[in-house]
Amino acid sequence: MFWRAFFPNHEFVLFGYVRIRADLIPDIYSEGQTLISQSRAVLLDMSPNVKFSSVSFPRTQTEPVVNRLSPQAQAEFREVMKRLVPAEEIEGLPGFTASLMLSGEGQHSFSPTEPSIGFALAKYAAEAQRPLATLVSDQEVLSSGKQMTIEIFNAVGPSTVEYLLDLRRRLGPIGAYFEELYRSRESGEIARLAREMSENGVFTPTDFLDAQALRRMFIERLVAQPPGSNAFVTMPIGLLSGPISILDELRAHGATVTAVS
Repeated sequence: MFWRAFFPNHEFVLFGYVRIRADLIPDIYSEGQTLISQSRAVLLDMSPNVKFSSVSFPRTQTEPVVNRLSPQAQAEFREVMKRLVPAEEIEGLPGFTASLMLSGEGQHSFSPTEPSIGFALAKYAAEAQRPLATLVSDQEVLSSGKQMTIEIFNAVGPSTVEYLLDLRRRLGPIGAYFEELYRSRESGEIARLAREMSENGVFTPTDFLDAQALRRMFIERLVAQPPGSNAFVTMPIGLLSGPISILDELRAHGATVTAVS
């Protein structure tokens, strides 16, 4: 979850986060606190408070998924969804909505007193009086957004839902499984499974951002930190482990990058 990057004139620690409550991973939170205390500043990939515009579609334009599943999958879908939504909503659930629910099932929710690991470490940094900044501005994040359309929404169909039901049979509730992988620091498996899900039509919030443009900005700004900088940097785990990791490109720009843990 943690890597060190040493450039000739500056250095930083990279922390890969996911959406998980800090109290569920006390060892990772404690290690993050220690590394922040050893750094002069904290850089967030982007502000956690950036606000995207919401999109909704009339029910008449969305396509319910349950009756397009195989008979066996229909029964399983209805049984699983009883735990996630009111019974009267099951028959009208679109595939996109169902896929989000199946992907996040079992994930612990956040609250002001039980924040995510990213919020908790940012709060600790402020309390430790470390200068706090973002690598990209709110406007740059918003400009990288991709519009949700009804065609994209309805493109998540029965094959994706049946894939997630099969994955759930193999792994248990998927959101809970991801949390366990993170607790066990299995970043490589997180990246592999996330890629597999994407290949099977499962959308994530980052699919609605120009991830490559943001990735380029992150690299440019990490490389260009002022001489003498020593920062703790937060990044989505997918940018530090897996096929879109930025670590090799940092090495190509002259950094020595090593895993901390």
